[in-house]
Amino acid sequence: MKIGSASWIKRGTYLDNSEALEKRVDFVELLIYTWDRDLEKILENELPRLRNLSLFYTVHLPLDNMENCQKAYYFFKEKGFPVKSFTLHPLKGWERFIREKRDVILENLIDVCVPFERMCLDIGHLTLSKKEDFLLYSSDLKIIKEFHIHGVVRHKDHCVLNVPMMNYVAGLKKRYPVVESALARTGTLMNFEIFDLKKLLISLRRLKANEISGSQTRQPL
Repeated sequence: MKIGSASWIKRGTYLDNSEALEKRVDFVELLIYTWDRDLEKILENELPRLRNLSLFYTVHLPLDNMENCQKAYYFFKEKGFPVKSFTLHPLKGWERFIREKRDVILENLIDVCVPFERMCLDIGHLTLSKKEDFLLYSSDLKIIKEFHIHGVVRHKDHCVLNVPMMNYVAGLKKRYPVVESALARTGTLMNFEIFDLKKLLISLRRLKANEISGSQTRQPL
């Protein structure tokens, strides 16, 4: 299992955040909310220095429309920047975009949950949507490549990782073979989407303690 973090844990650019995360995680998810020339210039300037950090990278494609997803995806391809995988929301037109792109995985949202052969399972979204059986027993879902993990407190997601969430993940592992096999693979990615450095570090410590001893929860992950 490789552990990562979203690229927004403090004010600053992708490089600022990645430098703060280096040696704390294995990889950084570069969050791309939309696409415009200003963002393109920032990335053009920072990609060479991002390459030099002791990290690898994933990319969360834009959240607004497929046209911008297309632009972002091919920007990284044209620059030759090594991206482990690209995460895509099920926006209008996603099926055509993802069809031939084996390095793109589909994420489940709270209000839109579509089973697909290769997925990024957002665990916070899953617990709020309550669509565990619909998604995880689907014959369309073949493999979970990445997990997005964060705590949920009073229906608010992206909180610090807590004991109820760790117990929830342990329950998913016990009940659904597709989750169990993903958690057992060394190449699976576990990405913390917690947009605060202090809360991220607490979450990392809790995950490590749980993995080592299982003492944080009734069921070890």
